[in-house]
Amino acid sequence: MAQDAETPSIALAQEATYQKALRDAVNGGAGRQGIEQASRTFVGSEDFAAEPGSTPPTRTTSATSARSWPRPRRTGGR
Repeated sequence: MAQDAETPSIALAQEATYQKALRDAVNGGAGRQGIEQASRTFVGSEDFAAEPGSTPPTRTTSATSARSWPRPRRTGGR
């Protein structure tokens, strides 16, 4: 089943600032333009990790963050 470009089915259940802004845009009827504006605002904020590898962990970093994932194992050829 294909996603509808105007109404995708992504759950916005977390209390992160970005997800709250997306929820507000969707619930307020702002449509795609509101979602895009919320995204542009987020990318320009201090909360956006443009370089995740150089971003220090913060109090909002959870145990399931990428830093806590096990490193992938090599298989085959080498």
